[in-house]
Amino acid sequence: MLPVQAKYVEFLQSLKDELQKLSALDIESFGIDNAIANITSTELLIPVIGGFSAGKSSLLNSFLQEEILSVAVTPETALATELHYSTQEYVEAITPSGQSVRFEKSQMEQLKNKASEFSYAKLYLNKQCLKDIEPLVLVDMPGFESPLASHNKAIFEYIRRGVYFVILQSVEHGNITASVRREIDNLLTFERKFSFFLSKSNLKPQSELDEIRSFIQEQLSDYFDYEGQVECIGKDGGTSLAKIISTLNPNAIVEDLYLTGLKDRFSQIKQTINTHITALSQDKEQNAKDIQDLKNGLQKLEQERDSLIAQVQERYGDTNINKIINGVNNALNRGLNEIAQSYMSGGDSALDSTINSIVKTTLSQEVKTSMEHIGEDVIHAFGKQLEDSLSIMQRLSLGDTICNVIDVKKIGSTATTLFTNATESMAKYGGIVGAIGKIGVFIAPIINPLLTAIVSLLPTLVQLLFGDTEQKKLESVKNALLTQVFPQILAELRAKLPPELQEQTTKLIESISQEFEEQIAQKLQAIESAQGELEGKKQEIEQMIATYKEALDSITALANTALYA
Repeated sequence: MLPVQAKYVEFLQSLKDELQKLSALDIESFGIDNAIANITSTELLIPVIGGFSAGKSSLLNSFLQEEILSVAVTPETALATELHYSTQEYVEAITPSGQSVRFEKSQMEQLKNKASEFSYAKLYLNKQCLKDIEPLVLVDMPGFESPLASHNKAIFEYIRRGVYFVILQSVEHGNITASVRREIDNLLTFERKFSFFLSKSNLKPQSELDEIRSFIQEQLSDYFDYEGQVECIGKDGGTSLAKIISTLNPNAIVEDLYLTGLKDRFSQIKQTINTHITALSQDKEQNAKDIQDLKNGLQKLEQERDSLIAQVQERYGDTNINKIINGVNNALNRGLNEIAQSYMSGGDSALDSTINSIVKTTLSQEVKTSMEHIGEDVIHAFGKQLEDSLSIMQRLSLGDTICNVIDVKKIGSTATTLFTNATESMAKYGGIVGAIGKIGVFIAPIINPLLTAIVSLLPTLVQLLFGDTEQKKLESVKNALLTQVFPQILAELRAKLPPELQEQTTKLIESISQEFEEQIAQKLQAIESAQGELEGKKQEIEQMIATYKEALDSITALANTALYA
């Protein structure tokens, strides 16, 4: 376990121990045990991505110092493979439903032939080099030019889960290919960092290699503000990969993953304790009024949630669908020449691959933007509806007994989030930081079914339009794309997009609603508990207040050491 993991786990366990002294609190509602489990089991995935034949498996074999990963892989047999350390060597293949199927290491060829049946695999190897980099986990990814739906799903999954990426492109191309540029756009959409490797550098003389590297360095800087160095690797690229990995700081990555959430969790706990203290200091009449007002707030929340689901669909439905479809249409038209040329040079499979790449990247960006706007508006809408309840929470929770009040706007601005513009409204409406950052889980479930539909459509469509001949003129291919292929792709998206977008929008609204509900419910439980304790004598009540203040001081000291030092 990394030092920062140990620090956070120790903090959470100590926090739990302190809270257990306060029998009136619902400790389970704070999710401390789940947080401990998540931090303890953290794996930091580093996918190695690139086109087919870019040299990904060769690079990883060089790092492993053994020819383990097959380099004779086709789009149909490629499978995302995580490389884990273990004294026992075997393969664990994961099905789309999440079930695990075990293979022996000697059965990897058999697994390769069944690649389409699985989402990804975990290869466990008794390699010191893998143990040395834990909890970093390298991932051998399928080529992102693959048109297969299962590969699209794997790529989106690892773009979402990966913490750092290694991009490979063969020096033979001479510049950054359009497909690589699109994949980098995808990474930047999810705010992921990367290193760039030029593979097969042994195939070029040094003078030409230096020229290509300089040109690509300029392209990366111009297109993506990339400041890292372009690494040239040959057959011994494992040394360069190890060098890049050594520059990563796993402790800093874990901190980026968890610190904001821990601060938010701690803020909620402090506010709940302070609510209890304030309620003990109030008379029973005021507490009864606050309890009823908060219950009304929960009822309003449920009503507003159901109303918002209908309103958002009505307000955004056609507008969002049209915007996303138009974005894909514009991207396809901009890529017309590239798509046509890919068919002329590589036939049906190359055309499928290029269209898939363009649609995938555009959908990712357009759907993300759409869900961001919906998320911001939903937070504003809930905040407006719950203004009275949240005002009560503010009064109860942010009194003189709160120390080091967390700056919600600062948390929001530094969090790894997919809609940071919502921080101002969250600061106003009670700091629902938990609603931020979750939007990423709603993107892939929209895009994957759409890509599956397009992938299924393309082979039949292309065969009908172009037949088996390779003699089509470029302009004829372009015309067929514009008049037949693109319209049918857009029609397929228009038919399939609305239900997928509606389903995930509903889940997003319910998730944000749950964040508000949990915070209100925590404060309500604290007041109700305190109301029962007010039956005691004044001296007993004063002792209870002192106990809660003492616990508040203790957990604040713990947090200052673990989270704010």
